[in-house]
Amino acid sequence: VIDRIRPARVGDLIAQARGTTAALVRWTVTGDDSLLGRAAQIELRAANYPLDAGNFVTGALKPTARPDSSGTVDSVLVSGLAEGQTYWFALRVVDAAGNVSAVSNADTVAMPGVAPANVVDLRIAALGDSSVTLAWTAVGDDGNVGRPSSYTVAASLAPITLAGFDAASRLVTLAATQDAGGAEQLRIDGLQRGQRWNFALVATDHTATRSGLSNVVAAILPVGGALRGRIGVALAQHTRPSGVPVVIDWQGAAEAVGTPQTITIHDLSGRIVRRLALGTAAGGSVNWDGRDGESRLLPAGLYFARLGSGVFHAETRLVLVP
Repeated sequence: VIDRIRPARVGDLIAQARGTTAALVRWTVTGDDSLLGRAAQIELRAANYPLDAGNFVTGALKPTARPDSSGTVDSVLVSGLAEGQTYWFALRVVDAAGNVSAVSNADTVAMPGVAPANVVDLRIAALGDSSVTLAWTAVGDDGNVGRPSSYTVAASLAPITLAGFDAASRLVTLAATQDAGGAEQLRIDGLQRGQRWNFALVATDHTATRSGLSNVVAAILPVGGALRGRIGVALAQHTRPSGVPVVIDWQGAAEAVGTPQTITIHDLSGRIVRRLALGTAAGGSVNWDGRDGESRLLPAGLYFARLGSGVFHAETRLVLVP
């Protein structure tokens, strides 16, 4: 008697992750002859791409035991999978005569990745006129084990949150150089001086799984220029004397960051001839075009500038030359 009746197709295959590197695949067994009898074997395959009848044999063959009787639920734990990857599973049922069923439905499972631990000690190691050096203790590829693939550091004038991390004005990615517990460091250049910058980072492992957001640190960059080395509320003419535009370096009070600040220009009689709005930053430079509030060019000579930063004030002399 020649057996030409092949096993029926399995239509309820389900795959579920079990940990980070294994998946449990379950299905209802069909028979040797369609839905009758006991088949000889299960041909289970897995791939990182969708499996169907056209490409089923290209998937990786996974070992299985001989199936039970038709109608019973069978399963196999597939191990050795890569964390963070998505796998497709499908199977065929084979009877003792070598008859093969149609390819089952395919199911996918996304293997979870163990995220790197959060950095909790991000800190400012050094400040320059336009640079900040950050330091932190390295975390691992899986929590605090191993070494992550990279770190991404965000620098922003606005507050940094995990949801808005990728929208930060500066994002710098560097390869991890230390195993968990080591010391990592990064210098960020080209930052606007006199501004209050916020910094935070996330670690990424080799499966592109990200850690949570680190602690956020902030630093006010020194204004430099004519105020290099000065501490506290101050202003000074960048170059004295100076033709127009007159560059004025200013440094506000830390308590006034986020509130409007101004510089008023006074003539020798003390009369206010011009107001310069500075915005809400911590410091910087502002240009005075040598004109009064009605855009009239003022004569060369000695003027006084007064910085108002919250309840704090600072004054300086301005020498305007033709």
